[in-house]
Formats: sequence, structure tokens, C-alpha cells
Amino acid sequence: MYRFSASLNGLNGNLPENFCDSPVMSIINLSHNSFSGPIPEFRNCIKLVSLSLADNRFTGNIPSSLAQLAVLTYIDLSSNDLSGEIPPELQNLKLALFNVSYNQLSSSVPLYIITGLPASYLQGNPGLCGPSIISSGPSLPSHGLCPTFASSKY
Repeated sequence: MYRFSASLNGLNGNLPENFCDSPVMSIINLSHNSFSGPIPEFRNCIKLVSLSLADNRFTGNIPSSLAQLAVLTYIDLSSNDLSGEIPPELQNLKLALFNVSYNQLSSSVPLYIITGLPASYLQGNPGLCGPSIISSGPSLPSHGLCPTFASSKY
């Protein structure tokens, strides 16, 4: 199987750790369902190009093991309940899109996410903060606190 799309099917529950055991799987789209629990590692999906898990109820951290998927270029994890930081290991990927908007992520946004990607979406994460390098973005307050991505689109 090369592609698996089960978007908008009302599916729920946790995805098993071995959800993707196919070394030839290139596209996974499970968006707009009610999946919950942690995001599996996807380690065996070595040809995965596109991963869309948007609009579910996933919790926990973004797996740093996604960085081991060398051809992964599209990640959409928006509108879940993910927490923690954006794994710095993701800088090794050649991402065209990175969407983690509307989660509960926190910490500083790695600079490569802001400067090195054609499209990155960070809004709706009140705990995320980072440098203001885009003219329409938030400015660094004079009291030295990190500007947030609570509602800004990058």
C-alpha cells in the first residue's frame, strides 16, 4: 500500500505503535477524525512524504523520530492537543509545509522553522514564543519576554 487516506470518517481511539509497518507507504491522511493518544513513531515508514493528522485529539509530544523519515516534506498536525516543544531534530528534514497550529505547544520556536520553511503555521499555541523576524509578526517586548504565537500566522 502506497497511500492511506481515512479522512472524515469519524474514526476514534489510539493508533497502534505499529500503525505504519509498510516501508513503501508515502502518504498518510487521517485528518478530521477523533483519534486520541500519542502520535506513533512511524519509524518503518521510510518513504513517507506526507503526514496529515490534523483535526483529531492527539496528545503528548511531536515524535522526534519523524526526523528520521528523510523524504518527509509535508507535516500537518494542526488542531490537536499536542504539548511540549517542536523537536529540534526536524531541522534535518526538507519540509515544504509544517503546520502545528492550534495545539498546546510551548517553548521557543527553533529559528529554522521561522526562516527555513516555505510554509509554517504556528498560531494558536499560546506557549510558543520566538524571535520577531517577520514584519507582520509580534515585536519583542521591551521587558525581554519572548513574543508568543498565540494568534500570529507565520
